[in-house]
Amino acid sequence: MYRKIIAYLLFICSLLFALLFFLFEGVTIKSISLPGVKIKQLYIKLDKKLILDADEIIIKKQSNVNNSLDNIKKDVYKIPLYLDYFQEIHIEKLEIDGNEFVIDINNDIFFLDNKFINISAKPQFNKKRISLELYSLYLKDKNILLTGDVFIDYLKEEMLFNGRYSRNDLTGSLVFKADNTYFDFSLDSNNLDDIKFVKDFVDLDETIEQWMYDNVLGTYRLETLTGRFSTRNFQPLLKSFKGKATVTNGNIKFHENLDYIKTDLVSVIFENDNLYFNMLKPKYKDIDIDGSNVVIHNINGDGSNIDVNLVTKSKLNREVLNIIEAYGPKLPIVQLDGQTNSKLTINVDFQTSKVTTSGVFETKEAKFKLNELVFKATNGKVVLKDNIVHIQNTQVNYKDNLEASLDLIIDTETSSATGETTLKYLSIKSDKQSIVNLDNKQSSLSVDYSKDVNVVLNDLDTSVNVNDKTIDVHMRDLEKLYSSSELLQNLGVNYGALSLYINTLDDIDFKANVFKMDLPLKRNGEFVTKLDVEGSIVDGITDAYTIDKKLLLHMTPEIIDLEVNETDLVIDVKKTGLHNVTQTLKLLFKKSNITIDDQYSFDVDNFNLMKNNDGILLSGDILNPDLPLLKDGKKLDVLHVIGDYSNKILNIHTKDDSLALKIKEDNQMVVTLKNLDVLYDSKGEENLDDKSIVLNGVNSSIIMNNKYKLLSDKYNFVLHNKKISFDSFHKNSLINLKQDENGFKVIKGTNLSSELINEFLTVELLTGGLVNLESSGSKDKIEGDIVFTDNKIKNLAFLTNLILFLNTSPVLINPLFVLPTAIDIATNKGVSTDGYFIKNGNLKFVYDLNDDIFNATQINTKGATVDFDGHAVLDFKNSTITSSMNVGFLKSYTNLVKEIPVLGYILLGEDEKVTTKVEITGDLDKPEYKTNLLKDGANIPLDVIKRIISLPKKALDSIIK
Repeated sequence: MYRKIIAYLLFICSLLFALLFFLFEGVTIKSISLPGVKIKQLYIKLDKKLILDADEIIIKKQSNVNNSLDNIKKDVYKIPLYLDYFQEIHIEKLEIDGNEFVIDINNDIFFLDNKFINISAKPQFNKKRISLELYSLYLKDKNILLTGDVFIDYLKEEMLFNGRYSRNDLTGSLVFKADNTYFDFSLDSNNLDDIKFVKDFVDLDETIEQWMYDNVLGTYRLETLTGRFSTRNFQPLLKSFKGKATVTNGNIKFHENLDYIKTDLVSVIFENDNLYFNMLKPKYKDIDIDGSNVVIHNINGDGSNIDVNLVTKSKLNREVLNIIEAYGPKLPIVQLDGQTNSKLTINVDFQTSKVTTSGVFETKEAKFKLNELVFKATNGKVVLKDNIVHIQNTQVNYKDNLEASLDLIIDTETSSATGETTLKYLSIKSDKQSIVNLDNKQSSLSVDYSKDVNVVLNDLDTSVNVNDKTIDVHMRDLEKLYSSSELLQNLGVNYGALSLYINTLDDIDFKANVFKMDLPLKRNGEFVTKLDVEGSIVDGITDAYTIDKKLLLHMTPEIIDLEVNETDLVIDVKKTGLHNVTQTLKLLFKKSNITIDDQYSFDVDNFNLMKNNDGILLSGDILNPDLPLLKDGKKLDVLHVIGDYSNKILNIHTKDDSLALKIKEDNQMVVTLKNLDVLYDSKGEENLDDKSIVLNGVNSSIIMNNKYKLLSDKYNFVLHNKKISFDSFHKNSLINLKQDENGFKVIKGTNLSSELINEFLTVELLTGGLVNLESSGSKDKIEGDIVFTDNKIKNLAFLTNLILFLNTSPVLINPLFVLPTAIDIATNKGVSTDGYFIKNGNLKFVYDLNDDIFNATQINTKGATVDFDGHAVLDFKNSTITSSMNVGFLKSYTNLVKEIPVLGYILLGEDEKVTTKVEITGDLDKPEYKTNLLKDGANIPLDVIKRIISLPKKALDSIIK
């Protein structure tokens, strides 16, 4: 057994010595195959250390190396082990599970080449560390070439590199330190066109990558970049990264829909997982936005987001708004001039894509445009928070029409706003007319600009719509604006609604619905209190009309032209205000009524009134004039009039000259009538007391109280200071009336014909002869004297009946009167029943006009058949008569007998009459008569005897006398 052991050991030693011999001499093996290993052209020799040279070594073993960094870690740390045993190693091809290597190691060079790396370095060794003077280190998977010095502490397993790197066009210095845990580095770069190379090392959010690689263009230069990788998995620890880069001649795009911002220099800083883009003298479309920057927060962490900070002193114009609107909020306001200090932050959350905006815009004085509304703002401050725009305590001016303090909160999502305003003044006016003038009014307001700009002043019930064509103002409660509107006050409109459609201040359309109006207009007997009106004001010219077209107005600075259709006008002369109208005024009335001072009213058609500097002209048709005039006994159906008012004198006449009227300043009225009759109502006599009237008539009669007609071929009536003078002529008749200021009248009628009297009294009272009248009195009582000459009185029933009664009374049975009665009847051709013929007569009277009682205090008439001597009272109000008369009758008999001297005295007595006393009472048409005919008839024989006895004495007395 012992021998076997000795023999085995000797065999082993022999092998070793043989192996050493061969190693010292060098051994070449063309090919050898071992389990899992295949070698070609292997040369191995032992000098001081082993020398290994092989063309190809294939090892079927799985490799755990996935990248160049991992390969460096594994291979570099094995260099000391390799050099402990090998003096020199050269393997042309080392293949391990498909990964090929070229290895060349000795004391002067370390060369390694595989699919991940290519290292060429000069190593230096000591007991603690290895130094490699890198000729090159090429990381094939990263396409990075390193040169410099590597220091490896294999006791601490630390590596330090200080050198340079290059990758395509990227070069720079690089320092890194690696251990078993971390790989820390610091580098810079040369000038680059972009930094897209970072994509090969760091995976970021798509939006972040867009900002880093696409949104910032220019010449890049990496000033410094430090960071850390994990050596376990070689993943970057981004929170450890810090860097600073510059981009010269930069172009930054804030949003894909925006143009680039141009800047001289962009300073890009990365720290604390935030990436900052600071710009030097940036401009966006020639807008200075100095101070603006972009910050990307939490690049590698949760909640990654970006802040776009925009700072500018430029106006808030469309270009600036485009930046804001690119991220969502659409501001309704555009600044047209001036400057604004703007600070705006737009934040975008990369995970949720939520966009938030906040900003402050301050301006001293500038013009803004809200949709189509252009206004001026002073000391304006606008605060933006997402979709909310707060205009704070800003002074707003609109041309010369508006100055207000505005506090408004705008919601850009709903295109609406609410707020408060204090109107210092709001003035809407045309060139000649003030429409609304509000001062110091407060109101809440709401705005809707989704389509047009609609502003509602809630406390004033007023809204304003601004669109691309007009500014529309709707005033729904004019009562709230009445005190502030000269136009409404002039028109007397304080209830209703008014809409203005302002194309320009010289081109305004309007609509109005007004009520409770105090207008001098009537329809169907009721005052017009409500109007629906439309119209326009263009270059100072106003055209307006009611919806029913019954009122049409055309007004210029020179002319007011108003057409009134089927509408009545009520005029209070003292309140017409015509003296305030400076323009030429034209009025046309169609099928209307005009009432003046509640005294004069007349229907008109096609009736024109025109007032100018020379006066007033009028013409047209007065229909069914309510005038006390008749033509051919009929009321007038139309008057075609023409007239004028000038020099304070009104002149009117009809086309046929049947009527002419002149009214002077002192209200003196001159009226001339031709072929027209006048109706006079004595009840209205008092209305004439303060008038001054001259009335001339030709072929014109006067009809009193619609009953008594005074025929006249010509008359003249003058009323002045309550004094009246009246002269009327009809054929040969004359009537004259005088009245003093106290109402005392003197009336004289000369040669009054029966025609005139009968027409006046409306009865056939007289025929033939003449009547003369003289009377005087006051308003209540007239006294006078009437003289009749050769008249026949007809149609007085009581008088006719009395005459008939006296001439045919059956009482006259006395035989003495049989013959006289027969003679009287024969002489007068029978007893007349149609009147009483007066040869001459006289009547004195007192007429009580209040009680309508005619008192004939003395009646003395000489008639053909009867003489009257007495008095009578006629009560016309009660239609009664009370009279006492001495009646002389049988005039034919007495006229015959009295011519016989002795016989006349014996039969008639000294008065040479047959007389009796008659009492007349009762109804004026059917009176009762009481006479002494029975007594007188019985006494006649005795009287005759008595007169026969006294005849001698009578004869003697007559002789003596």
